[in-house]
Formats: sequence, C-alpha cells, structure tokens
Amino acid sequence: ERLVRTGDRVQFASPEGVLPGQIGTIVDGHVDVVDVAATVVDLAVRNYLWLAEGPGQDWLIVRRNPPDESLRRYERAVYDALLGGADQNADQGADRNADQGADRNADQDAGRDRVRVGRLRESAAPALPGIRDELYADVVHAGWLRRRPDSNLTVLGRVGLGVAVAGVALTVLLAAFTTVALLGLAVVVAGVALWLGARYLPARTALGSRLLGQLVVLRDYLHTVDAHALPDADREVVFSRSLPYAVVLGETGRWLAPFADLDPTVDGTPVP
Repeated sequence: ERLVRTGDRVQFASPEGVLPGQIGTIVDGHVDVVDVAATVVDLAVRNYLWLAEGPGQDWLIVRRNPPDESLRRYERAVYDALLGGADQNADQGADRNADQGADRNADQDAGRDRVRVGRLRESAAPALPGIRDELYADVVHAGWLRRRPDSNLTVLGRVGLGVAVAGVALTVLLAAFTTVALLGLAVVVAGVALWLGARYLPARTALGSRLLGQLVVLRDYLHTVDAHALPDADREVVFSRSLPYAVVLGETGRWLAPFADLDPTVDGTPVP
C-alpha cells in the first residue's frame, strides 16, 4: 500500500524511500533521460525548482531554493546542470514569487536564475555523463545494485575471457600434437559463452530484487488510485508527490487522468 493513513489524513510513501531518478536504473540497468526528467519534476515538487509555461510554447525552469544537504549527489548534479552553481542569487531564488519570476525577463538568463527548456540541449547536455556516473554510484551505494550496470567486465566475465584465451592456446597445442583439437575449440566456446552471459546477468542484489517487486505494486497504485476518495486537503500533496514516479514509470497520462476533473482549489491552497 503506497498511501499511508494517519487518522483522517493520507500521505504518499515511496517503497524503501526510493527516489524517482533511482527507479529507472534499478528497473532496466540504465540511466536514461526520463530518469533525469523525473528528477527535475521531483525537485520542483520539493520546492527547489519552479516549472512554468514560458513564451513561444516553451517552458521555464526557475530557481526556487538553493540545494542543501538533503539532496543526493546526482540530484545536485542535475540542479547544477540546469541552473549552474547553487551560490548564484540563491537568496533571490528563495524569496522570489515564482510566477513573477517566470514572467519577468523570460528571454534572459538572469544569472542562471531561470532557463528555458529549449536551451538545455546545449547548456545541460554536456553534464549528462557526470549525472549518469553519480546516479550509478548512488544506486550501488544504496545496495540495490552490486556493480555499475555499464561496467564492461564483471569477475565472471573476466573468468570467461580467461577461459576463452586459454582455450585458444589449448586448441593450438592440440592441433600441433594431437588429433583432438576440437576439444580446445569447445573450451573457447565455453569461455565466450561465459563472457557473454556475464554481461547480461542482472546487476541487482537481493535488496534490489525485493525493491523491484515493490515497484510493481507502485505501478498498480498509479493505475488504481481513486482521486475522489482522497481527503480534499491531501489531494494536492498525494498528486504532486506521486507525479515524478508516474513520469519515470511511463504512467504520466494515466496518473493525470483521475485528477483532471477535480477542483484543485477546494482545500484553499495554491494549485499544484
């Protein structure tokens, strides 16, 4: 159950405290752009960034609060890739009314207090390898993966490669002095098969596999939640906190649909 009920209040709780950006790497072993996108949305939900529609059907990412010690290293890398160093204009970012900030001088970079999404291809793309490295290191440190999924050779892979090389040498010797050189070729094939197999073995630990099972439950939650059954005062928080997880799991449209016909101002708070 992803909704935690305390009295008449409801909160969303992620399985094992996993963050949206970590999920994609645990599921498929790769850091993809969608993992970064989900992290950006999550940083907005947590009030580090503000996302606003800008001119020309573009979007603006606006600094809302500076990064702090609560952010993981990969989250800090994403934040810095979008807006540059955290020290620039941090006090302004913390106090600014984001709606006004998005509208004022929208075409300018204003010390990287805001950036157009359309410009990120040039400004943020070079940072993606560093973000990828930090995210791989993060999920390995958390114990969900035993190694970086993109590492070229595992221990088993090295053993297989060694067996294949030894098989080649054995084949040469057997061909020179015997008539059973095919035995050497069999060793080569076994070594190559071991090397290839090692490259496709899942890098997940037992802890990671358990989390993967809980992510199936999380996907079911995104499919089945009854928005009308949520207390009015909790709808916005549940919707917002769950949204980055819907993004990374490819369920954004399905998650938006149950909330589309609800009045977001019913609890008297600003709209998400």
